[in-house]
Amino acid sequence: MITKEQNDPKNTSILYELDEYFNFLIKSYKLKKFPKVLMLTGQKGLGKFTLFNHFLHFIYDEKNYSLKDKTFNNESSFHKQLVNNTCFNVIYLSGDNFKNVKIDDIRNLKSTIYKSSISSKERYIILDDIELFNLNSLNALLKVVEEPGSNDFFVLINNKTRPLVNTIYSRSVELKMIISNDERVKI
Repeated sequence: MITKEQNDPKNTSILYELDEYFNFLIKSYKLKKFPKVLMLTGQKGLGKFTLFNHFLHFIYDEKNYSLKDKTFNNESSFHKQLVNNTCFNVIYLSGDNFKNVKIDDIRNLKSTIYKSSISSKERYIILDDIELFNLNSLNALLKVVEEPGSNDFFVLINNKTRPLVNTIYSRSVELKMIISNDERVKI
């Protein structure tokens, strides 16, 4: 039986079938052209969060990341911080966990990101299941993403389970993730 922890995308240490998207993220990062607001769009279960989780491991824990095998070390201190939501340069909110993120959650997020990050590295604010956020939260979020700090990057994960307001799309660079049925089965 698979436990909840094993099923958590944060613990998926092998990246399957998403090399093209992963390479795009790395190339954008290395060229210093990573979008301030990136939206990963695709059906739920394609590995959007897992993809970005691997990208974070590559950036923050390169010595424990195998670029060749697309794997990370589950025992590294960075990984443990990420899983426990104690990594200072990664902020994670999920519409699914909160059963609609409330406007106070966005206000707290705004307060947090206006404080400088602990290190000189970039800070990634991951908003998973963005389509489940309520309208008031999305409107408050618009104000935050319009003026991100110099080291702040937003990653919006859109599972397309509900329509998303157009103003969010207009503030984002959208990376549509489309895979074949055979690739989906492998994942």
